[in-house]
Amino acid sequence: MERISLLEPEIPTASKVYVNEAINTGWLSYTGPRVKMLENQVKEYVGTESAVAMSSGTGALWITLKALGIGPGDFVAVPTMTFVATVNAVIYTGATPVFIDCDKDLQMSPYHLSIATSTMGIKAVIPVHMLGNPCDMEAIEKSVHAEAFVIEDAAQALGSTYLNSDKKVGSWGLASMYSFSFNKIIAAGQGGMIVTNNTELGERLKYLSLQAKNNQELYIHNEAGFNMGMSNINAALACGQMEDIDKTLKEKDRVRNKYLELLGKENMYYEENGNGWLNAYKSKETYYEVATRCKAANIQVRPLFFPNHLQDGFLDYPYFGTHMAENKHETTICLPSSTTLTDEQIERVVKCVRGDR
Repeated sequence: MERISLLEPEIPTASKVYVNEAINTGWLSYTGPRVKMLENQVKEYVGTESAVAMSSGTGALWITLKALGIGPGDFVAVPTMTFVATVNAVIYTGATPVFIDCDKDLQMSPYHLSIATSTMGIKAVIPVHMLGNPCDMEAIEKSVHAEAFVIEDAAQALGSTYLNSDKKVGSWGLASMYSFSFNKIIAAGQGGMIVTNNTELGERLKYLSLQAKNNQELYIHNEAGFNMGMSNINAALACGQMEDIDKTLKEKDRVRNKYLELLGKENMYYEENGNGWLNAYKSKETYYEVATRCKAANIQVRPLFFPNHLQDGFLDYPYFGTHMAENKHETTICLPSSTTLTDEQIERVVKCVRGDR
């Protein structure tokens, strides 16, 4: 039986041409021309003043926190419903993550964020646009002190727009991160991007990410920097896909709309402004019941992220919420969402997750 995978990248011809060009010319490192090209593509697409390519999304979040002076003694609010990278970036700085429960739509709960803010001094907040669906950034911003840094984790949300807006997700807060990991909208294998409208911060991030070089020729460094630049190979892969991003998003819409037609909007975690990165179904069965059935049918599904406040390594960190994240984790099925899926394959997935006979 043909396997249906969760997310498979679709690499356009341009990406292959750019990668071969990088290999043939010897431009492999962060000094290659495709890095700057990618930064310009993302900056223009999102509509921000600066874009800085990084070796990973996790590192991009971490170095942004470092550049803003976040460290020991500071509290940073993060969703409990997120990939662990968001949490790790905070812990790497020495700051304390403060876990916030999700709402019914899987997004960081503004209500519980406001309780955390009134209880302890939140220095920064990192909302995550889950599944590519946009958070209510206005409500989140109102839930923290005016002086708190708002840094968007838009790893999954390139191409999404804010609720009731044409403004691209990633252009709201002080800075925002996109991921170019192997399964994202732009799949470069590895890499990330920080965008910001604060050009001074953008220059600072670029400086720190490339070993803080004050004079490259004489190897002068006035402070400790980091080796976090994106390689020209990864950038080459991403550049070709950025040229095709509108086509990719159109195909994501097609896949999402087919699921909505067959499963019903009320049974999906769905926002019209979302990019359709990963479709998720509200099951009446547990994830494990559905996943067992899908595995037997050679269909790959995935659970939501395990709530981070329940992870063994994070039990001592503050948490504000009820049990929403746990409940959602138990009954949400992340469905195959590749742009190459056919209608017949989607129909096969739907029959399996519903348990149709």
